[in-house]
Amino acid sequence: MAYAYTRTVAPTVEPVTPARVRTDARIGTEWSDSDLNDEIAAARERAEHITQRSLLEQTWQLTMDRFPTSDEGPGIRLWWCPILSVESVQYVDVNGATQTLSSSAYAVDKVTEPGWLEPADGTSWPDTDDVINAVTITFKAGYGTEAADVPAAIRQWIRAQVVASIDNPSGQDMTGKGTSNPRVDRLLDAYVVYTRG
Repeated sequence: MAYAYTRTVAPTVEPVTPARVRTDARIGTEWSDSDLNDEIAAARERAEHITQRSLLEQTWQLTMDRFPTSDEGPGIRLWWCPILSVESVQYVDVNGATQTLSSSAYAVDKVTEPGWLEPADGTSWPDTDDVINAVTITFKAGYGTEAADVPAAIRQWIRAQVVASIDNPSGQDMTGKGTSNPRVDRLLDAYVVYTRG
């Protein structure tokens, strides 16, 4: 079954401030706040890609061609956890009209990672029209709305990536010894989200 995730609302803050990066990298005004924010955002997006997490509150849409069948199991996996809330579940019904499911018609598992969306007890998903992207699930994900909500290890990894980018903008290894830092590289390990069964 075809499906796609699209981030519709990006975070409004970053996990690390330009001021903190200036201290870490021991730089002054040769780097503007705008340039540093670009570096921070790039590192944050890289951390999100590696971990399959949303670090700060953001909105996602999951589109699918239909709801899962009973043979496939009713659960719909919600990546980009931690899941904060499901805002809406919309679908194109068999008559071609867009409908919005009542929140009482489904249950959200925000504890399991990735998160899951299931029909409410004793119910099943409705039938949909045979069209592309017949189902749209809108949800919010992230640790919260403040930088301090993001785990310290992830913030430390982001800081290290930004400093490394400042120190070596090309990213090339000029020493022949490699640029890996095992202590920093392993900071994200505990936060990587894996699929279940």
